[in-house]
Amino acid sequence: MERQNVMRAVRYHEYGGVETLTVEQAPDPHPGPDEIRVRVAAPSVNSVDWKVRSGAVRDLLPVDLPAIPGRDAVGVVDKIGATVRGVSVGDRVFGLGGVTGATAELAILSAWAPAPATWSDEQAAAPAWPPSPRWAACGPSASSADAPSSSRAPPAA
Repeated sequence: MERQNVMRAVRYHEYGGVETLTVEQAPDPHPGPDEIRVRVAAPSVNSVDWKVRSGAVRDLLPVDLPAIPGRDAVGVVDKIGATVRGVSVGDRVFGLGGVTGATAELAILSAWAPAPATWSDEQAAAPAWPPSPRWAACGPSASSADAPSSSRAPPAA
């Protein structure tokens, strides 16, 4: 049976508290030329995620509704944008996407690094801005094998 072009995702249709969250079907996302798509093993929830969902930062970080909360995730690469190099389908990575999109079966990442093999999915999803090369190089289990030599650094603020 062929896979439909929909996935399960946590979404919200209006700004507000946790009561706005619902699990529902959403269209599969497609990576742009400089992005990858992962099958999410574990998403992360950070303070900015609830601020975005609540609308507290909508002037600074507006989102199109309905939105999928979360921006950090760990997962296995299943699609690669046309200009992406240094990562392959099947690689386990951690990273971040846009302002939203991680609490779903599939997520788009715009910055990523290899997930350390010694970390569980939950551990790899936990760090804020996981693919930062400086952070990954100093991480608790960082080694030359874990270093994000092929990662894309997060965009400068």
